[in-house]
Amino acid sequence: MDIHHGHEHYWTTFVEDAKEGYVGFKLHRERFGRAAVVGQTLYWDGSGFAFGTCDGEDVPFEIVEAAIAEAKERIKLA
Repeated sequence: MDIHHGHEHYWTTFVEDAKEGYVGFKLHRERFGRAAVVGQTLYWDGSGFAFGTCDGEDVPFEIVEAAIAEAKERIKLA
């Protein structure tokens, strides 16, 4: 995912931790020249569940929806 929303830029990076048993994407935002991780979507093998978080940040619903859609598509979640 790579989306410009107003004066903010959002993108995702793939993450995987075989030891902990998850795969997913970190959600990054650049605002006024400063980048930060603002959320993530993860799928845990052990539980068979997917989760999303927005680390205490305000993230537009459009961006949250796009992050979830990407996780569903690329991790093959139903």
